[in-house]
Amino acid sequence: QIVPYQGLLTGKDHLERYLQPNTCLRIESFGEDFEVYKQLLVWGAEATAQEPFAHIEAKAALQLPFDKGRIQYLRQFYWGFSLFLTHIEKTVATFPSIKLINTPASIQLSFDKLRCQQHLATQGLPTPACLGQVKSYDHLQALLDHTTYPQVFLKPSHSSSASGIMAYRRQGNKEQLITSIELVGKATTAKLYNHLKVRSYQNREEIETIVDTMAQEYLFTEQWLPKASISKGAFDLRVVVIDGQPYQTVARVSPHPITNLHLGNQRAAPAEVKAVIGESQWEALRQLAAQAVRTIEGAYCMGADILLDATHKKMKVLELNAFGDLLPNLHWQGENTYETIVKQQLITQKAI
Repeated sequence: QIVPYQGLLTGKDHLERYLQPNTCLRIESFGEDFEVYKQLLVWGAEATAQEPFAHIEAKAALQLPFDKGRIQYLRQFYWGFSLFLTHIEKTVATFPSIKLINTPASIQLSFDKLRCQQHLATQGLPTPACLGQVKSYDHLQALLDHTTYPQVFLKPSHSSSASGIMAYRRQGNKEQLITSIELVGKATTAKLYNHLKVRSYQNREEIETIVDTMAQEYLFTEQWLPKASISKGAFDLRVVVIDGQPYQTVARVSPHPITNLHLGNQRAAPAEVKAVIGESQWEALRQLAAQAVRTIEGAYCMGADILLDATHKKMKVLELNAFGDLLPNLHWQGENTYETIVKQQLITQKAI
């Protein structure tokens, strides 16, 4: 059974109607449904009003016009989603026999990139050095003045599919921002859009406008490490971890620093990557992904993004994604991600 978000968010439907003893419940991605997005803004309106981030009142959120690709109210969206997940958690708690594919708490953690990276670091997992929250362009410059890093990644703490991701470098008076963000307007009238084309900004005024605008959405920065390369470009790995073990794995290859596949980047065959880094390194990267996901209590299936640096010596966990198994035509021993999840569930039930 598929239970739409919209009815649950508006109170016109109730999850209890669908729960039976021994039900297996998967909380799926909210996708790109604009009506769901607006309802989540309503749920998050009160909490975000107490914070120094972009905010819209609940009544205004319901009247928000559709503006395809626009990046706005990410923190409020997260608060709404987080509170909705807490609501699901309380509902499910009254049905003790329910099996969850990822608990609400594990999804909340993975969808807060900064908090998740801090968690992984405290667990002893290798992650890129984190410089913390970025409050403005000027604040970013001050942070960099106290490091030796010539380049960093800037990430919204609550986004997906590379939305709002920026790779920034500076050298002397020159600076560059590589991102899929499209800037429309200037300064206080600026609007930012998520675009499928990755572009490079060198103009300081434009870079400052983009960073200042994104800082209103809860932005943080971390060290930008050069990735290992094969003939087609630099790559990282997306590893789907199910029940604590690594399964479907794809190398994402790109000519620029952002490797997400929907941005026109390519998949590389495992054999092609193994020929460069070796079978043992390939498997070590996969095991690091599994180790990272196992630190998240209640995480049954997550996608882990893993980096091998240009020297082939350092491995880093870039981030975890609770909805990271949407990888069409990617197989492991003849199974796609969903088939593996179902099979492992059946094995677990038989063991019980």
